[in-house]
Amino acid sequence: MGYPGTVSLKPETFTELVYEIGISLIYHGFTKILIVNGNAQANLPPMHIAANKLANETNATAVVVDPWDIGDSVSRELM
Repeated sequence: MGYPGTVSLKPETFTELVYEIGISLIYHGFTKILIVNGNAQANLPPMHIAANKLANETNATAVVVDPWDIGDSVSRELM
């Protein structure tokens, strides 16, 4: 843990957390779930696993986006 006060989760725990949040949203009527990565690339695989699990086990659509990737693509187009 690089910074004081940092809270870390094992990838499996993070996957389950994202999945459970998705299940809760689906229970309350959401059918489209956008999972936004706001941190490191290391968070993406657990997010994708949770999104795929949600999509496969429910009728909801769940996708992951990474603003860093979007910004990189846009900046490359502009250069």
